[in-house]
Amino acid sequence: MPLKNESQIEMKKDNDVFIAGEKLSKIDIGADVDLMIAVANLIKLEEHYANSYEFTRDDIFLKLWHETRMDRGKLMSTLLKTLGVDLDKIERKGDTWCTNKHHLSTWYGLRESASKYIAEGKFDIAKLLLEVSTKEMARFWIDIEYMKGNIKPEKP
Repeated sequence: MPLKNESQIEMKKDNDVFIAGEKLSKIDIGADVDLMIAVANLIKLEEHYANSYEFTRDDIFLKLWHETRMDRGKLMSTLLKTLGVDLDKIERKGDTWCTNKHHLSTWYGLRESASKYIAEGKFDIAKLLLEVSTKEMARFWIDIEYMKGNIKPEKP
């Protein structure tokens, strides 16, 4: 479908993209999910650079690790803003930034591990990992809602 002008492109609140009134893709995931996966990949990439440095002691891996960490921080901020978190209004209540990083890292790592167990035909283990992975993503969303002020602290 040829575009006559840029105004024919519209992004809806739920991240669906419409071109000339037609949804771009009915099965594609949203940009926010793509960004979550990218951030999770950067976290894993940081781990690989750390491992590479420990193995080789080559300073290039320290530099690449640092650059990747800085990019991940920027994209994590972008992700949180995309999900509706006002970073300027967040009070420091625990380690919410770090827990979100670890939620994404754990979610992605469990999915990676599950794919390897699937390849080995160990479906029961893969299913368990994917079940925990799903719970971890749910915990990520709970933290996001907490950061947005939609969940009030529970007092003991």
